[in-house]
Formats: sequence, C-alpha cells, structure tokens
Amino acid sequence: MRVLIGAFYLPFAVSLILAAAPAQETQNAQAALPKDVYPETFSRLQQIRGGLEGAAAIRLHGSQGNVRFQSSVGRDLTELAILTTAREHDQPYEWSLHEMEAIAVGLDPAVIDVVRHRKPLSGIGQKESAVVQVGREIFGKHKLSSETYARALKIFGERDLVDLADLMGNYAGTSSKGQPRLQRHHPRSTAGLLLPKVQARLTSGVTAQA
Repeated sequence: MRVLIGAFYLPFAVSLILAAAPAQETQNAQAALPKDVYPETFSRLQQIRGGLEGAAAIRLHGSQGNVRFQSSVGRDLTELAILTTAREHDQPYEWSLHEMEAIAVGLDPAVIDVVRHRKPLSGIGQKESAVVQVGREIFGKHKLSSETYARALKIFGERDLVDLADLMGNYAGTSSKGQPRLQRHHPRSTAGLLLPKVQARLTSGVTAQA
C-alpha cells in the first residue's frame, strides 16, 4: 500500500525537482527553461542512467532507503517534514500522531508551534526553516522557487533533498486518504491540530470512520 501511495502522490515530490515539461518544439522549450534546469532532463537533476525518465529517474538521486527512519538528516527533521505535510493538508490525524513522534525523537516544540500556526520562519534553525519552506511552497504554491531549491540543496545536498521531497509526497497521499473519512485525531494524542476549518468539520455532525 505504501508503494501505491508513493507512486500516486509522487507528483508532489516531483514538483520539487521538475520546473518544466518537454514541449513539442524542443528548441523553443530549451530556450525558455530556467537557469537551474538541465535541458537534457527538463528538470533540476542531471541524468544518471539512460532511458529512465520522470519518477524513476528522480528516485535514482535519492538514497532509495527507508527515509523516515534511516535518513542521514535525522528523525527530528523527517518528522518535521511529515508534520509540515500534515499541516499543509489540514490533516488532524496525521498531525496528532506525528506530533507525538516528533517530540519523542527530539524535535523542539517551538518548531512544531511554528508549523502549527504558520508563523514566520525567522526564529528557527536553518535546517528546520528549509524543510518547512519547501513543504509550504510545494503544497501551497504547487511549485518550488529557484531560490528555495538552491538554499535547501546547499543545506541538505541532492540525495537528502530528494529523499525529503519523496517523504513529503508519500505523506501527502496518507493525508489525502484521511480527508474523505474525516479522520480525527489519534486517540493517544493529548494535543492536536485544532484549526478553525478542521474544528468546523469535526463539529458539523458528520461522523468520522475509524
């Protein structure tokens, strides 16, 4: 199931990398490409292996491991990536579950509060700020600016940045699966993502499925 979710929602992660799509007139398309896009791949990643395109080619740039638990960026930042995804989808169940996990692995509660209330990022660390900004742009604007990409690339390197984007894509799928069922907070949670629009849904008389 995780594989299917990742495959279906990988476009969220792809939006981190792809900045243009091939056009019928290749020459005209290449002339219009942003400076940080490679004309041979129409993306921000160079070609590694001939014949592979799209999602398959992008995955080759990542670690291809279990990103949430094994990424070199650390569990605190992978949980932050998941929380950012849940927040941008207003998903209370994923938020409440991963808020507990994030605190358990050492993520600063002040950083969690910044994500919860969409506060400015100036008061948190460089790595944390980069993760949140990437998520906000991917899911809020449906694209990633060249400036944010360059900053995140400098901080994390290509492999870890691709991994973080892929992780966000997977959890975008998980968050979206919970929305039609009006999935509530995790039962073990003592705190949750109580946003006005979420609270209104939960008190509208519609019963969520477990």
